[in-house]
Amino acid sequence: MVRKQFFIREDQQKRLKAVAAAKGVSEAELIRQGIDLELKRNEAAENESWKEGFRQAAGIWKDRTDLDELFADARRRRKERRKKMDARMGK
Repeated sequence: MVRKQFFIREDQQKRLKAVAAAKGVSEAELIRQGIDLELKRNEAAENESWKEGFRQAAGIWKDRTDLDELFADARRRRKERRKKMDARMGK
């Protein structure tokens, strides 16, 4: 275990003592449980953050009108590259 020192408010101290006594655990154990709970909550939020990114990105191109032209141009360039490669390979 690692020793940590920190300050808490007096109202937190009163509640901490009461909850620790009611549960039959030490105040330190209750604080460790609280830290574990917050760390798990933070980990869960980090694991969900990529999903939120996808949700926000969904539909960002729905109003674009130039996509057909853009993709047609990309297909044309790929076709030209294939022809050049085929010519080099003797096909």
